[in-house]
Amino acid sequence: MWHYPIIGDAAGRAEDYEAFGETARGVHADALRRASEAGVPATGEVTEGHPADVLLKTTVGADLLVVGSRGHGGFAGLFLGSVSSHAVQHAPCPVLVLRAGAESVQG
Repeated sequence: MWHYPIIGDAAGRAEDYEAFGETARGVHADALRRASEAGVPATGEVTEGHPADVLLKTTVGADLLVVGSRGHGGFAGLFLGSVSSHAVQHAPCPVLVLRAGAESVQG
């Protein structure tokens, strides 16, 4: 998913709207390729919208939502980002939050 920023720079210029979507589609294609190479079957879609809103809409009828612990916000020390926090508080299904670099659990 991707969300186009509303504000531009000091001169009123904003980033290229289409570039945001193209970048998101490229990142998505790369993630699916890496999952496939690792033997993990994965599918998905690129959707425009605020991540918290898009995720919650997709959880209707879901058994589980898996999110990362933090995204691209400016507070690197936080253990839980705003989107994952919103998901934990509002999703209609269980939410699993994974931290980058966390040791895997074998069971």
